[in-house]
Amino acid sequence: LSRAREAGEPVTLESTSGIADGLLAIRVGTLNFAHHEAFMDDVITVPDRDIVEAVRFLLDRCKLVCEPSGAITVAALLGSHVKAAGDTVAVLSGGNIEWDGLRELLNAGDAGAGA
Repeated sequence: LSRAREAGEPVTLESTSGIADGLLAIRVGTLNFAHHEAFMDDVITVPDRDIVEAVRFLLDRCKLVCEPSGAITVAALLGSHVKAAGDTVAVLSGGNIEWDGLRELLNAGDAGAGA
């Protein structure tokens, strides 16, 4: 989406990577792009480490299981990529993560914590 907004139209990427696999399309759809252009002011990217921390925070503090793509709004807030102004809502979605995947994700966060 970031590259499409820079280009002013949908573009096709050669590849994408990251832990938020639900957000890794290689091309934004034409209708989706039009909606983003009409209704959104900005697009940000959030590093994987912040997404891992958000998944951990949501599980530990809120007792919510969210897949990485669904936790990205909280990651953006906790990682100070956006500033909350007044009443703020973070939409959470996606419990589409297997226990093994969640365990691996959280263990990866532990490995990166000491680095």
